[in-house]
Amino acid sequence: MQNSTTEKSSVRFLSNQCLKKIVVQGINVNSLLSMNDTGLQEPIQKELVFGVLRYFFFLDSYLSRQLKQDIKDKDMDVKLLLLMGIYEIKFMRTPAYAAINETVNVCHGLGKAWAKGLVNAILRKASSSETKPENIEEDLPVWLSKKLEADFPDHYQMIKKAFLIKPEMALRINRSKISPEDYKNKLNKAEISFRSSPFEEAILLDEPKASADLPGWLSGEVSIQDLGAITLGHLFFAQINERRENPARILDACSAPGGKLFHLTELVAFHKIECSITALEISNQRIKTMCDLGKRLGHNVPVLQGDASRLDWWDKKPFTHILVDAPCSSSGTIRRNPDIKLLLKEKNLQFFQQKQLHILTNLWDKLSPGGLMFYSTCSLFREENDLLIQKLVEEKDAEILKLKVPENVANALFTNYGCNLLPFDKISDGFYCSLISKKTI
Repeated sequence: MQNSTTEKSSVRFLSNQCLKKIVVQGINVNSLLSMNDTGLQEPIQKELVFGVLRYFFFLDSYLSRQLKQDIKDKDMDVKLLLLMGIYEIKFMRTPAYAAINETVNVCHGLGKAWAKGLVNAILRKASSSETKPENIEEDLPVWLSKKLEADFPDHYQMIKKAFLIKPEMALRINRSKISPEDYKNKLNKAEISFRSSPFEEAILLDEPKASADLPGWLSGEVSIQDLGAITLGHLFFAQINERRENPARILDACSAPGGKLFHLTELVAFHKIECSITALEISNQRIKTMCDLGKRLGHNVPVLQGDASRLDWWDKKPFTHILVDAPCSSSGTIRRNPDIKLLLKEKNLQFFQQKQLHILTNLWDKLSPGGLMFYSTCSLFREENDLLIQKLVEEKDAEILKLKVPENVANALFTNYGCNLLPFDKISDGFYCSLISKKTI
C-alpha cells in the first residue's frame, strides 16, 4: 500500500488538485500553466485535466446517474476524482483495472479514505458500460449551447462538435532567422512529421511536441501560434502592404502575449516595408513575458505600459494603422482552453463588450484620417464582434472595408461588419476580425 506522501505526489493526485483550483477557485488553465503548476507537468496529467474539462458535462451527467445522492460541496475533490476515473476508463488507453486501482489510492492522499468504496464501485460500473465518445455531439453549458445556436443558426452543430476535438499544433517559422525550407529540413532530420498550411511560414505538426524539443526553439527560429491567429496577422499585414508607399505608423494595442506583434514584425521585415511599430500593454508582468519572447526571436519593438482605454500613454501623434486584439471571452478557443466552459458566465459578455467599446472609442481618436483600424477577438459571440462594431460605426466617422481573405482559408464566414474564422476542424481556433477606415474630412 502506498504511503500518504507517495499518494500526494502521484500524477492523479496532482491532477485532482489542479482541477480543484479550476472548478472551485476559478483559476484558469493558462494561469496554472504560466505558474508551472505541478498538476500540469506530465503528459498524463495534462490529458486527465484537459480531458475532464473537455467532457465535463458528459462526465458529470454520467456520474449523477450512478449516485444515489449528490456529493457534498466540501467533497468536490472526491467528485473530481470520480470524473477523472470515468474519463480515464472511457477515453484513455489505461487498462481499466489499473485506472481503478490508481484512482482509488488517491483517496488516501485526499485524506478521505471513506470514499474508497464509492470510487471503486462507480469506476467498476463505468468500466463495464458501453459509451462511445465519438457519439457525443456537444459538451457545453445550456446557456452557451443556446447562444451558439442563436448566433450561428447554420453552423452551430459543426462548432459544437469541433469544440470536442483536440487542437493541432501550428508553428510559425521566423523568416528573420531562417528560411521555411531550411527549417523544414531540420524537422525532417529530427524525424518530426508535419504538413504545409495556407501560409509559407506556417506549418502544422502531425503530433504535438514540447517547445524544448523543437529544433531552433532556443535560438528563436520558430514560435507556437494558432493558425487562425496567423491568418489574422496576414489580413492585417495586407492592409499595410497595400499602402507601402507611405511609411506606416502602427500601434499594436493590447499586445500581449505578443504572437501577432512579432508575426507582424517578421512580415514587414521579410517584405522590406518601411514602418514603425509600437506595442501597448497594460500589465507589467505580461510586458516582461512579451519582451522575453521578443529577445528569443531577435525582435526589439518599443513597448509602452498603458491602458488602451485611457490617454496618458499617447504622444499626440496619430497612427496610420491600429491593431486592436481586444480582451474578450475567448469563446472561440474552447477546445484549446476547455475550462472556459466552466468559468465563463453569460453575464460576463456585457462586461467584455463595455470594455471593448471603451478601448475602441478611445483608440479611434488616435487614428489619423484615412487610417485603418483592425479589430480582432478570439470570441465567437456577436456582442463582442459584429454588434460592437455596429455601435462604433453608428457613433464615429467610420466605414467598414471588405476583408480580402485568401481562398484557401476555408473556415471564413463573412458577416455584416467583418469576418469570423470558425473552428470547423482541428486546424484553427475561432476568431473574429473587422477592418474599419476612418473617414477623411
